[in-house]
Amino acid sequence: MSRDHKGHKRVPWSVVPPLLCTVAALVLLVAAMRSYTGLGSLVATLATLAGAAVIAALARRTAIGSYRVAVEVHRHGPVDRDDVRYHEAGHWVVGRHLGGRGGHAVARPDGSGYVRMSFRRPLTPVEEAAYSMAGAIAEGSSVGAAADERITRAALKQLRSKDRGRARREAERLAKSVLSSRSGELKRVAESLRSGRHK
Repeated sequence: MSRDHKGHKRVPWSVVPPLLCTVAALVLLVAAMRSYTGLGSLVATLATLAGAAVIAALARRTAIGSYRVAVEVHRHGPVDRDDVRYHEAGHWVVGRHLGGRGGHAVARPDGSGYVRMSFRRPLTPVEEAAYSMAGAIAEGSSVGAAADERITRAALKQLRSKDRGRARREAERLAKSVLSSRSGELKRVAESLRSGRHK
């Protein structure tokens, strides 16, 4: 689920194809079960089941990508407006480095904001964590927004518990490296966000 520029929830278009693929796989599965009449149709039935499995796998892969597309980071609280702008700019710059495209960033006077963009491939857990940690790093805060931390933890939970600490440190290094090497872009995006929106 993503939001438009007014903050209203909406289902991103990228989620529709995997849903259609899932429905198609179910239809093929039902058709295979109904068409089975004995050993004579065994080959056809197996072929149909194989097709359904392939479609389901593609749907799952696309759905994962769509989840990544819907990742967006929110910032709330009475904070300095410059901090908000740099926070969202940090997410934007690291997201772009990771292959993000389209979308927009918003920084509101009340201290809230978000970034939304799509990715051509699913982010790795480390990349997703770096993306969500980039806001706090960019504004110079040692503690990220609550929503950012939830996303970071959810990303790292995909890994074995013994690997999460190392992955978190790797994500932090990645975010810091990108923000340092693209400091000029960070400043430009933060400046653009004075208007409240960047795209």
